[in-house]
Amino acid sequence: LPLVVSAGTGQSVTAVAGRLAFPDWSPDGGRLVWQDARDVEGAAAIIRTDPQGGHRKQITPLDGPGDFPNGADLPVFSPDGRVIAAHPNATTIKLWDAQTGAALFELSQSSTFFSMAFSADSKYLAVAAI
Repeated sequence: LPLVVSAGTGQSVTAVAGRLAFPDWSPDGGRLVWQDARDVEGAAAIIRTDPQGGHRKQITPLDGPGDFPNGADLPVFSPDGRVIAAHPNATTIKLWDAQTGAALFELSQSSTFFSMAFSADSKYLAVAAI
């Protein structure tokens, strides 16, 4: 069961329902993005949380044209909190608007993507592929 715990005390703040993996906090600390692994397919989702009160307020699926059947691995927020990136399959990187969950665009190539990182100013996304 996924948990949100206090980094200072180790005490559980809240349990998050579902089979979720690869959490990443938004820079403002008000949202989490996870890989939703409720089934084999998986799907990225934004989970809005109130870390202090432990209340899960909403789950917003990240959907739109071009979704892929293998789920979205390693979803991450940009440092400015405006974009979420994930690689939904080995050869595609997809970006979403972090506020609305709307698909922005995707990058595809024949090589296999295996990691990515935003620049500190959120202007660039470095993508490693083999």
